[in-house]
Amino acid sequence: MPQIITLTTDFGLIDNFTGVMKGVIYSINPDVTIVDITHNIERHNILQCAINIKNTFRYFPKGTIHLAVVDPGVGTERLPLIVQSNGQYFIGPDNGIFTYIYQDKKCKVFKITSAEHFLDNISASFHGRDIFSPVAANLSKIQNPERFGKAANKYVSINLKVPKKQNNYILGEIIYVDSFGNMTTNIENKDVKQSDEILIDDISIGKVSSSYSDAEVDNLLAIRGSSGNIEIAVGQGSAADRYKSLPYVKILKK
Repeated sequence: MPQIITLTTDFGLIDNFTGVMKGVIYSINPDVTIVDITHNIERHNILQCAINIKNTFRYFPKGTIHLAVVDPGVGTERLPLIVQSNGQYFIGPDNGIFTYIYQDKKCKVFKITSAEHFLDNISASFHGRDIFSPVAANLSKIQNPERFGKAANKYVSINLKVPKKQNNYILGEIIYVDSFGNMTTNIENKDVKQSDEILIDDISIGKVSSSYSDAEVDNLLAIRGSSGNIEIAVGQGSAADRYKSLPYVKILKK
């Protein structure tokens, strides 16, 4: 099976950064397949990157290498990582972008210390080119993370906010806004029954809808999102545009 390397960054598509990373990878292993997940992560938004990784990796075959570069600490002493989980590999900075992957109790984390797999001249501002891309390309050939560094027991995780659960309600918040303006909450689909009532900032929008088209144009609705969490949307519109600040979401248990 051909080796796949995915790319997730906050680099955007205006500059040459992602193109250069691909050039480095192909120079080391021209036989890989590179898949762009997104390069439009909000600048320096580690949580948004972590959520995209969580929602992506399970749809790729075993052996896939997921390279993620959202790295506000580039040039500091933070170390690059390889994480091995669910038969796949994750490469990126030790800043919390793999927090959801760490929830796999069997995952293995390696701090990359073997400079032989880096480019010769390491810049202080572009580790995506000089460290992460060559490591990903070499890992696609070597298939052994232990060749890149030692196992690590300590690594950075994001403090993920969990919903507040009481007997008669669940109080959650928005953790992600997609390009359509749909707002993903931290409330899991499995915790919401069809009979429950959805409130946004104490204003009821009814029960969970079965599709986006259940609401009239410009009306708010709640739906079971594809990521596994409850999502707030607007019929043919943007839910995020309705609010100057992200609202809280309450599920009244019925």
